[in-house]
Amino acid sequence: MTPVNHYADYTALRSMPQAAVNASARFTSSGGKGTARVTLRNPGKSIAFLLRLQVTGRGGEEALPVLWEDNYVSLLPGETRVLSATYNTRDLGGAPPRVVVTGWNVHRTTAR
Repeated sequence: MTPVNHYADYTALRSMPQAAVNASARFTSSGGKGTARVTLRNPGKSIAFLLRLQVTGRGGEEALPVLWEDNYVSLLPGETRVLSATYNTRDLGGAPPRVVVTGWNVHRTTAR
């Protein structure tokens, strides 16, 4: 065991300015598998920190398992990223898929 001499101080993260993220998604399905292609854009002047993406179905429940090509991403001001995910369509409970985007300093956004 290695003793801890001191802990990192992350309190400054609480004062990060809010960032707005625009999210759009395109969904396709075939053979019981669904694919979400999500475009994220940060039009503001603040970093969008640690964005989490979730594919949801009936009742807003997360469809699991989902295989994202990347997740918990951060976007610099003006940056755009496209991410893809695959999931089983049966895990949506018969509802249309949606992508929910949350982040450390980002308000919840839903892409349909």
